[in-house]
Amino acid sequence: MTDDYCMGALFHAHTFLHKNLTRLKPTDNTEYTVMMTEGTPVTCMDALLALGARILIVPMIEPPDGEPMRRYALCFSKLQMFALDTVYDKIFYTDGDLLYFTKSPVPEVFQYIDDWHEEREQEGKTDHVTFYGGAKDLLIDTVNAGMLLFEPSLLDYQKLLELIPMTMGFGDQGTLQEYYRKDGPHPAVYIPSKYNTQWVMRRTEMKLQEAVGFHHKFLLDDMGSTNFSKTYFHGIPKDIWIYGGYRWSILRKVLEEYCLSCRLFKILWTRSESSGI
Repeated sequence: MTDDYCMGALFHAHTFLHKNLTRLKPTDNTEYTVMMTEGTPVTCMDALLALGARILIVPMIEPPDGEPMRRYALCFSKLQMFALDTVYDKIFYTDGDLLYFTKSPVPEVFQYIDDWHEEREQEGKTDHVTFYGGAKDLLIDTVNAGMLLFEPSLLDYQKLLELIPMTMGFGDQGTLQEYYRKDGPHPAVYIPSKYNTQWVMRRTEMKLQEAVGFHHKFLLDDMGSTNFSKTYFHGIPKDIWIYGGYRWSILRKVLEEYCLSCRLFKILWTRSESSGI
């Protein structure tokens, strides 16, 4: 995990464990967990542990013969979440740049899983199928893998691993899209896009009012427009709307201003680099 991704994890730790508007409640039987690969800087782990996060260290999953788009190659490691069926009944996953400011998606998102199973039972379906879903990608007909809601299953995990050599190109997105395709045995379930709002400039004001989570990577138009004619809300720092774009370096600057734990991590990270730790 690089310092940029650690910054996102720290922001989520602040959001779900400390911020009054969005923190998890003890009565919800939930916890905030960060999955990271071996070799993650100790400063990152220490900062997350100090904030109350649970950390799971997993090995790196390298795609056979290399992923054509190198920046997606490391994404396959996150598929190991699906093997955690002895640890968690349900998992809500978010990318580090999917931000929640004034309302938490947890625990309400887990209700979609319960409702789905209840509906299947009412329809008389007795086959055991695990839930997998998320918000629909605004540009293609599939779940955007930046936010996933699912029931972990070791069987599903093993089948996903088998698909990796045949689905490379966009990291785990392509593998998940193929395994949970709509004409397959376990099609993905779409939940409202408000939990993963992408491409802000293409959303109506009503949709933005309803939004809960904002995907920073997809905030702006593909032309990079920053000409906002509307008034935005949710207590979102102005700089996040202005910068937008794909660059983690810009988001990092914003998070440093907005999140005390992120600022502290930067200090620790800088010190460890200068001391050679």
